[in-house]
Amino acid sequence: LVADEGTDAILDLFADQGDDNADKWRMWVNASDDDLHFSNYTSGTAWTDILTLQDGGNVGIGVDGPVKKLQVDGAILVKNNYGYVQQDAVGNSATLLNLNGSDLLTIGDATHVEDIYIATAGSVGIDESSPGSYGKLVVKVDDGENVPGIFINMDDTGEAALKIDTEAAGVDVIDVTSPLTTTGNILKIYDANALTTGRLFYMHSNSSTTDTRSLGLMHNKHASATGATVLTLVQDAAQNALFIDQNGNYTALSIDSEATTNDTFNINDPENTTGKVFSITNADALTTG
Repeated sequence: LVADEGTDAILDLFADQGDDNADKWRMWVNASDDDLHFSNYTSGTAWTDILTLQDGGNVGIGVDGPVKKLQVDGAILVKNNYGYVQQDAVGNSATLLNLNGSDLLTIGDATHVEDIYIATAGSVGIDESSPGSYGKLVVKVDDGENVPGIFINMDDTGEAALKIDTEAAGVDVIDVTSPLTTTGNILKIYDANALTTGRLFYMHSNSSTTDTRSLGLMHNKHASATGATVLTLVQDAAQNALFIDQNGNYTALSIDSEATTNDTFNINDPENTTGKVFSITNADALTTG
């Protein structure tokens, strides 16, 4: 078909005598932009472009003016576990997005290795192919990678880097299992060098229950670990290493010891010259106490 100057080239294809609007198709070239369109007349009132091929090579499905090589207005169905495959400038292909045989949506890298797994229940695994077995977000780091499982780079100075809002009642909010740690720290807070009135950590409870409990508990459960001190405080400054502020009418410090041949209370103070090793002051309200 050769159209006149400034005129669209149109080829109409009517199946079944064209007695139904769905039978009517049109292939036409727009004279104003030289795009090739495939249209149908299903609406019965106007031709609707279904497929557009631009002279620059862009293809649009349901899009009249695609701005990329392929632009689709609607969902794409890929069968038989084929996914989105990308090829670099030298012809190397990589399956970047795929629905595998385990009903997992996977995102791969340039070496065809699946890195991110999304399960049908919404669980996400990074280098973990069965995230639903562990939780909603699972990060697996193999031995020898020498990278943290999760790294948060927080540049916003007005908000917390990590917040947890949980409805947990009878289970732990944070559960750390570290059976292979020997000389490392399970929890480490360091480089807090800008602290003025802030704290390294803050624990607060506003529960009114009278149930007997400890708000903080460290327990050395192995009786043969005789070299383990449960709590050590090291103070390099000329200030208290431990300060107890007891606002309730109860004992400020209570010691329950099972010691038989060892000291229950032991003070080692070899550098003291003019100070007191043990000082009790300001007990000015004593009457019969």
